[in-house]
Parts: sequence; structure tokens; C-alpha cells
Amino acid sequence: MELAERRLGHRFRDRGLLREALLHPSYSYERGLPSDNERLEFLGDAVVNLMVSLLLYRRLSQADEGLLSQERSKAVCADRMAAVARALGLHELVMLGNSLKGKRENLSDRVLASLFEALVGALYLDGGEEAASRLVELLLAH
Repeated sequence: MELAERRLGHRFRDRGLLREALLHPSYSYERGLPSDNERLEFLGDAVVNLMVSLLLYRRLSQADEGLLSQERSKAVCADRMAAVARALGLHELVMLGNSLKGKRENLSDRVLASLFEALVGALYLDGGEEAASRLVELLLAH
């Protein structure tokens, strides 16, 4: 967990949130665990969209709605979130079921984007907007 915290730049008060964010559904299913990262992914998706919208609104003060929507679509696409997850080495930390373990280095963009969103959700719950924004801002820098 400490490695994940270092890579995310956040020390979790509730490490259970971090653990849950790193639980891929295949891992939970194989072990009969009651939860996985899908609920946090749901929350994280909304947080990512909101925060990217806010950042773009502030940075592109002369842009119209069409340009803002276009830029947001580019920032929140699965391949961008997956690229940030790979750059941070998050694919090395996710707990995977046996069917995906051998594919860790080549996880699909969708799996990595879901992981990214789950981690944003966990960061938001644990540390609020400030904690989540550090990770979300990387989408605009990539």
C-alpha cells in the first residue's frame, strides 16, 4: 500500500479505500470477496468529469462550450487515463484474477482507465477535491 501511496502522492487515512480501488473484479470474483473497485470507479468517473470540466473552464476562459466539450472528451478518454495509469506504474499494483495476471504488462486501456477512475474515487473520498485533483490534472498534462 505504501508504494501505491507514493505513486499517487497521497497518504490514505482509510487504507481500505485504497485497497478496494486496487481490487479488480476478476480478483474479487475468484476469491469470493464481497466488493471490488466498480463502485469507486462509478464515483471516480463523475469526479474526473467534474474536475476536468472545472480545470478547462478556468484555463480556457475564452473558449466556448463546443471547444470545452471537445477538450474534455480528449482528456477523459480511456486511452488517456490508461496512459497516466501506466506512466505511474499503477498496472503493477492492481490485484488481478488468474485470468489477467499473465497480462499485467499488457492490460487493456479499459481495465487501466477503470483502475484510474476507481483511484480518483478513493482519493476523493479520503482527501477531498485537493487529493483527487492532483491525479486528474495529469490527464491534462498528458
